[in-house]
Amino acid sequence: MEIIDHTKAFQKLLNGELTWENYKRTSPEFFQHYFSFWANDQGAHRLRTKKELERRCSLVSSYLRISERKLTEMGYETDSLSAFLFVGQDTANGHALKLNGRFTAWLAIETFETSLQAKIFATHELFHAIHYRESPSCYFNGHEEMHSVSRQLITEGVATYLTKNLWQSSDGVALWADLLSPKILEDWLKNCERSKKALIDLTLTHFESPESGLEIFYASDAQSVLSFKGGLVSRPEGC
Repeated sequence: MEIIDHTKAFQKLLNGELTWENYKRTSPEFFQHYFSFWANDQGAHRLRTKKELERRCSLVSSYLRISERKLTEMGYETDSLSAFLFVGQDTANGHALKLNGRFTAWLAIETFETSLQAKIFATHELFHAIHYRESPSCYFNGHEEMHSVSRQLITEGVATYLTKNLWQSSDGVALWADLLSPKILEDWLKNCERSKKALIDLTLTHFESPESGLEIFYASDAQSVLSFKGGLVSRPEGC
């Protein structure tokens, strides 16, 4: 697996060696995708110290290699995969795209703070790349496809389920790593269970349509599972 370390270009941006526009030109295909679907083109992120940049890059890179070895042991073909490390806008920790003809997991290193986050979410994004490689119809080329409820349920469900199985983790860890405290995670899982019928009814009602304002895949309101990753636990059996 090729790991593309784009943080070196970001360091040049911080040092004043590159302007913002020239920085984006260092990987135009990637940044066109990123700013089209995942973030606003509003300049560099706040992650500005070389020490912190290098720490997070090393953390994510090491767990990408650990995940790669684990995937290979489990029979997954990883030679055709790539991973793209960069500093994003703190809007999403990662996903996958087709970059230079290869399905590539991208990881925004400013969002990775701990070893468990790197372990779980690096694996999760690699599974997105593998899934798109094996089932290209699950990939998206526009906003309507991206926000399809059925597509998101299936792709996020597959990545979460396979990550859980690979690391033999709990549901909560596969979904959140250690982003939530144990107490908040316990309460969230209980709320999901209590709201299961509402979540299933909501997702099935919108299953064949774009998300259209639904926030079930977001993490925007910890008080409501309907807008706090609730959609990831409401998928119909078999998805």
